Amino acid sequence: MTDTVDYSHPPYLAMSLIAGSVLILQITLMRLMSVTLWYHFAFMMISLALLGSGIATAIIYRWPDWWRKNTDRLHIISTALFTISMVVCPALYLALPLEVTVSVSGAFHLALTIMIFLIPFTFGGFVIASLIARHTEHVSRLYFADLGGAALGALATVGLLMLFSPQTVLIGLGLLSLVALFDLWPRRQSRVSYDKSLLRWAGCALVVWLVGLSLLGTDLYQVRYTKTKKETH
Repeated sequence: MTDTVDYSHPPYLAMSLIAGSVLILQITLMRLMSVTLWYHFAFMMISLALLGSGIATAIIYRWPDWWRKNTDRLHIISTALFTISMVVCPALYLALPLEVTVSVSGAFHLALTIMIFLIPFTFGGFVIASLIARHTEHVSRLYFADLGGAALGALATVGLLMLFSPQTVLIGLGLLSLVALFDLWPRRQSRVSYDKSLLRWAGCALVVWLVGLSLLGTDLYQVRYTKTKKETH
């Protein structure tokens, strides 16, 4: 079956949702790290967000033929992994015995923290960069969707963090990326539409998100360490 996907209408909704999710993720992680570590480490999230986007763009630039051949699959897989990472990465971080000291172990823990939170920013940044590179003829409108989604995400974060814990907000973001995943799925008959591997990626993202949602409030998402000291509950 030939690929007959219609690209005349770029996925503006997906762009807005992913951009908003990345912005909310960035601010929420700053809030979480200001509690578990210190405020000056919280601003590291800004650097990680930029680094993740830079890595994603460099991948597209370095391997353009591979990217062009697999663009649509990469959109879906990256969005699915973005969803999964927003569920898994906070749990991994909260389970770490945080130790930020001038020592080998302290440097290792800091590097591990950076790597954990670089993952979702890279996948989210890849979707944004790939959509812009794929739809260059609609770049102005896509960029508007990008900025609009980020602006709405920034405004929404204020209310969300007043009502919910950072862990709850992070899990809730998975719902936005799942909606973006649906918007990115080809509407017309194509090889991509019926690719079973992509259906498995989408199903895996949904299952992981539902599991994360069901585990909210359990020890998995509880803050165990604050300022390198173990919390007693």
